[in-house]
Amino acid sequence: MSADGPASGAALGDVAAPMEARPSLLAAVEVFGRVAGTLAAVFAPVVVFGAAARPGPWSWVGWTGLGLAADLVPGLVAAAIPAVRLAFTRYHLDDEGVRVRTAFLGRSERRVPWGKVTLVRHRRTLLDRLFGLSRVEIVAYGDRGAVLHLTGLRDARPVRQRAAMQMRRSASVAGLFRND
Repeated sequence: MSADGPASGAALGDVAAPMEARPSLLAAVEVFGRVAGTLAAVFAPVVVFGAAARPGPWSWVGWTGLGLAADLVPGLVAAAIPAVRLAFTRYHLDDEGVRVRTAFLGRSERRVPWGKVTLVRHRRTLLDRLFGLSRVEIVAYGDRGAVLHLTGLRDARPVRQRAAMQMRRSASVAGLFRND
């Protein structure tokens, strides 16, 4: 037992135990807000200029209002799909590599073995900071290779430290040039 608590570095050094992380639901709200905000920015001029073009107290009820509703409802549904998809995403870090699994409207899995990982980035955009979220990007074979985005993490430190530790353990120059 160390001075800062029981086995403070044991969980990090325990490579055998797989780690699972999942995005926060606030990340889904952030994604929905980004897409919905873009839709609002696109359709706001249509409503303002469409209503200004037709004089009268109820001009906004005309075809402009109905057309906006007909475009806005499918647009909001389209904005909700990435948010819901993020809610069904899981990140797995084990001895073999990193997996990103998504199980919404079909299943997809992206995997990068530790031997191919060349960079681990920790990023926080302005919206991430407002929502208290983080993202970790795991890059394989440089910027032109596969990039796994682990977005919406409440605490990215354990994920980042685990990925960096595994990357250092399996790093080899020969492994980067090996054909798969």
